[in-house]
Amino acid sequence: MNPLLHRLLLAVVGLSCTTGSAAQSHESLDQLQTLLRTQALTPPDEVALQALGRGDLNSILQLIDPWASWSSISAHETLPAPAGIGAELFTEAGHFWLLPYADGPLFRAGVVDRVQLLVVNGRTVAEMNLTDVVQAISGIDGAVVELLICDNVDCLMPRALLLVLEQLRKPSVETITIDDRRLFRLRHFSARETRVVLQTLIAREPVATQLLLDLRDCQGGDLYEAMDTAALFIPTGETLTKTYDRNGLKQHYRSPPGSKFSHPLTLLISSSTASAGELFAGILQSHGRARLVGTGSRGKCVSQTERRLADGSLLRFTNLEVVLPGDRHCHGSGVQPDLLVSADEVHATRLLLQRLQNGKVQLN
Repeated sequence: MNPLLHRLLLAVVGLSCTTGSAAQSHESLDQLQTLLRTQALTPPDEVALQALGRGDLNSILQLIDPWASWSSISAHETLPAPAGIGAELFTEAGHFWLLPYADGPLFRAGVVDRVQLLVVNGRTVAEMNLTDVVQAISGIDGAVVELLICDNVDCLMPRALLLVLEQLRKPSVETITIDDRRLFRLRHFSARETRVVLQTLIAREPVATQLLLDLRDCQGGDLYEAMDTAALFIPTGETLTKTYDRNGLKQHYRSPPGSKFSHPLTLLISSSTASAGELFAGILQSHGRARLVGTGSRGKCVSQTERRLADGSLLRFTNLEVVLPGDRHCHGSGVQPDLLVSADEVHATRLLLQRLQNGKVQLN
């Protein structure tokens, strides 16, 4: 996990607690070690595998596979979903940021884009840890939370809000209008949802319309949904991706038959764009179907799998590298934009839209 960007989903999913210190059965530990030994993309060191039985399991596990995680939550255990302000919470460069969900409490209060969170219920968030902030902006349905927010780091004009907490379903695709410009915000790739929703929305747009897809905060989701969604713009039979396991080529995926869109595309990406999000962007860039604007993506061009262990706990680990058309490897290096924007400005949407309109972005 990127130490500069820890993301928590609020208002629509339960706050799940993942711990590596809970007791594990000997059988489950053996099963975990065997899975990593035989199926992990990079064969782990045997000494590291044996260390998994000592200390904090997740900390040691991530030394073997930085994207891996283990959860003690059983297959049949469910956690209550708290109500929230209708936003995702980010920590980045020492600041807390909120990205509102369309039609959630924060959005209905007039916030449509990223804002900096300064104060919750009279308490300065700079003095709080991440867990405390999450708890402060979520709770029971109908509770009231007082926020002080600002549109940027300089924060010349902070704004106070009173929000009523409510439960929401997180959409994978949203339509946002900023300064009369429509953006399709892809928040994550959800199986059997994202492609259909985006296809329905784009079908309403005239063919000559320049579509603006915002993936700056898309940190992944279902890989196959991302490929299916990219295939909406890629001719039948063309390469989408290839996957490689530790033994070599595993699968070659091609664009299936079906309706295709020819709209010109601009994709917004950032260092927060990861996994399925950056692979979607990379597929379209590789085929010359979209220009990418922003900063380089995360570089998590891998696929993970989940395995339920004997004691009901869940192991998630990396098992495949995903390679873009033209055998472009983006794991570690990320997808690079065609039009480069500074890291300080990539999330300043209004400024970014103005520069795109005026052509004042640097050609990469």
